[in-house]
Amino acid sequence: MNIELIDALDKNGNPTGERKTRLQILDEGDWRNVIHVWLVNDQQELLVQQRASRGLWDNLWDISVGGGVSSGEKPLQTAVRELNEELGIRIKPADLHPLGVWDTSKSLPERKVMAHEFSYSYLLHRDVPISSLVLQPEEVTQVEYLGLADLKRQMRDNSDYNNWVPHPKKYYLEVINLIERRIK
Repeated sequence: MNIELIDALDKNGNPTGERKTRLQILDEGDWRNVIHVWLVNDQQELLVQQRASRGLWDNLWDISVGGGVSSGEKPLQTAVRELNEELGIRIKPADLHPLGVWDTSKSLPERKVMAHEFSYSYLLHRDVPISSLVLQPEEVTQVEYLGLADLKRQMRDNSDYNNWVPHPKKYYLEVINLIERRIK
């Protein structure tokens, strides 16, 4: 089995020179780069996924695709790779529109630590039928489309927000607003 190594970062996003496993990064309080791909269709609906039970934000809803940037890999490469691995979507890097980089640090209750992350976030504006997706069962339990307006409402309601991976509410809301402006 191939163990994926990740470049450990300091709080300013600078590499520390150490390569660690994901659990080492989390447990030792290092920072890491992650990607999020927001797949939005022409009806302004976001494809959302329910995470599988793997010991990290089990069974919570999340953005279309997320993943850690492997050591030596660029965030854009990771986004293309993760779309294919998690959902079976093959794209070219030029299909993704960069939205920005956010501090998406959040609690990880299963390990009783904070996950310190810089999220390189991308928009994939495309109509993709759910029936065409090939879900990676180790990562994704199910997917559905959710209107951006409904997602905004859920982020503002604490009981709904608790069903989501606890990225900062500010992150969710800022990205939704960026996407809405971009696809109008």
